[in-house]
Amino acid sequence: MSGTRYAFPKAPVTEPNTAPRSGRALLLFAHGTSDGAGAEIADRLAAELSRKGLFDEVAVCFSLQEPHPADVIARLSSPQIFVMPLLACDGRITRDVLPGLIGLAEERDRSRVTLCQPVGQHPGIARIVAGMASAAADNAGFVPSSTTVLIAAHGHRYDPTSASAARRLAGQIRANGRWVAVDCVFLSETPTARHWRTVSATRDTVVVPYFISGGRHETVDLPAMIQTGESDASDGRRVVLTAAVGRAPQLAYLVVDQVLELVRDHVLELA
Repeated sequence: MSGTRYAFPKAPVTEPNTAPRSGRALLLFAHGTSDGAGAEIADRLAAELSRKGLFDEVAVCFSLQEPHPADVIARLSSPQIFVMPLLACDGRITRDVLPGLIGLAEERDRSRVTLCQPVGQHPGIARIVAGMASAAADNAGFVPSSTTVLIAAHGHRYDPTSASAARRLAGQIRANGRWVAVDCVFLSETPTARHWRTVSATRDTVVVPYFISGGRHETVDLPAMIQTGESDASDGRRVVLTAAVGRAPQLAYLVVDQVLELVRDHVLELA
């Protein structure tokens, strides 16, 4: 009988920011949830980044729950505000929804804002996903050379951006040759996560949720789809579901790297 395992680490303890002032604020943007329960990963990441002391202010904002971007931007006092989307890809939310929400801020506030690329597009994401898959396989006693890794992404029937990003990520992990196969499943397009048994041809499978801000997709939707697939047959196949990519401790470093690259580019432009 197959078995699904989950691991959701607790948030770190934070300390006050005592570093010299930089003139920069970091605003983390996540999708959020309509019931207000989608802030856990964003709040934890904000606390961790605040503890590092690289920004004068670190705050969070959301699309589907409060606080919204324009409200938080108005409260931040730093002359530079870097908005970091906690999203996997540069899809509709990054291209349309977030700029529209920022556009609701006063003009004097909007002039302080720099919109970053989604952290899910950082090249370091592939190393994080590979590490999560390896740790899950080791803990479960799976042999990588006979195990399939599935990248679980949102997907969209009318926008290929999410699926393209997931497949690109799968290709990067596949290239290291550690796994017998690396492929993708989705929540909202085919092949769906409930068909993981069809996509994976091996006895053992590791599923890594390519979700940066977690929420119901991580805790409810994806586990339910995986469990539906498990009930299709009882042939001894095993599946391990890791935590969402956004829960990886290394994500904070990728956020900092994305912002510092923009800062360096700005300094070079002024030189």
